[in-house]
Amino acid sequence: MEYLSTLQIKGEIDKEIYCLSKLGSTTTRDLALHYDLTIPTARYVAEHQGKLAFPFKRYQTQKVWRGERPQFGRYREFYQADIDIIDVENLPDFYDAEVLCVGIKSMLALGIGAFKVGVSNRKIYEGYLKGLGIEDAVPVLRLIDKIDKVGSDGVQKLLVEHCGMTAQLAERCLALAHVDFNGRTPDALMAELGVNHELFSQGLTELTRLIANVELIADAEVRAAIVADLSFVRGFDYYSGSIFEGKFVDSPTYGSICAGGRYDNLAEGFGTRKLPGVGFSIGLTRILAKLEEKAAELADYPKAGCDFCLILEGDGALNPTLVATGKQLRDQGFTVNTISVAKLKKGLQIAARLESAVAIFEFDQKCVMKKLSTGEQKEVSPGHAGLLDAKAFRES
Repeated sequence: MEYLSTLQIKGEIDKEIYCLSKLGSTTTRDLALHYDLTIPTARYVAEHQGKLAFPFKRYQTQKVWRGERPQFGRYREFYQADIDIIDVENLPDFYDAEVLCVGIKSMLALGIGAFKVGVSNRKIYEGYLKGLGIEDAVPVLRLIDKIDKVGSDGVQKLLVEHCGMTAQLAERCLALAHVDFNGRTPDALMAELGVNHELFSQGLTELTRLIANVELIADAEVRAAIVADLSFVRGFDYYSGSIFEGKFVDSPTYGSICAGGRYDNLAEGFGTRKLPGVGFSIGLTRILAKLEEKAAELADYPKAGCDFCLILEGDGALNPTLVATGKQLRDQGFTVNTISVAKLKKGLQIAARLESAVAIFEFDQKCVMKKLSTGEQKEVSPGHAGLLDAKAFRES
């Protein structure tokens, strides 16, 4: 939970925030569930900055909540995995490249299939629009951010209907989204589009520097996953510089599976010091939802949910030998699950379903181990010798 006022610092996502109140309470709802992990992190850093070493680097995996209309890949409750770097007053732009590369390296390690991460800069489109004479750029940027959902024609229509533009101006607003940035200098691109604005130039220069830094620090696999893409602007108002957004190659309309960017002073409103940062967020739930479509193709995960399963058969009376063996194994760092069943056969079925490596049970007044992957069995000697036998049997 956070104070509602904390989550409303940037305002744009207000309609998606879940507020909290006691059942039947008529008081103001002053608490809410966080819709991402970035603003709570900024609040934490602002509160504890006197105790932190800067640049402050952190990773966090946690649930977040948004007032979405539930659909495939989009949920009201879901998991995100974030990394962020925050500094005091100034955050060198090297960290943009570092966060981007670490995030992509992490996703590659997951083995989720081919994906691309588009990189741009929030200043590029904002400066471009200002160069076209549009001073209030935020409403326009929010509509342009829908280009992957409704297409260029759809966005052009929205710009005319909701922003009062002429069709010609709306078309010029979208011209930047179709430009190939690779190999172009900022000056050449501005000349081609016929727009010259200081913020536009600054954003193009920062994007050029980001790509150059990535080339220096990233391996070939990470570099291959990155593409300069001027067509997206990222919806959250708190982004102020570099922005990232990743999608599956074979499902470009599915929605973003990772995103992030730079925020010059997200902690504004929590204190007097300027705390710029840059972050990268992986949408774990959205990735897993998509992968479920091709579950049969995924590499199998390692078995053995626990190392040993002790099966107590009959009336549930504790078997001293089994209990002593289980305690010794736990003391040695093994995971041990104890279950009580009426019949041994049922216990073995449960142990297998629990993905236990070895079942230990009493049979014919003897303590027996059974490796569930192969069916191999061995009698357990009582005492310390039994412990050694069990360890060797599990690890063989």
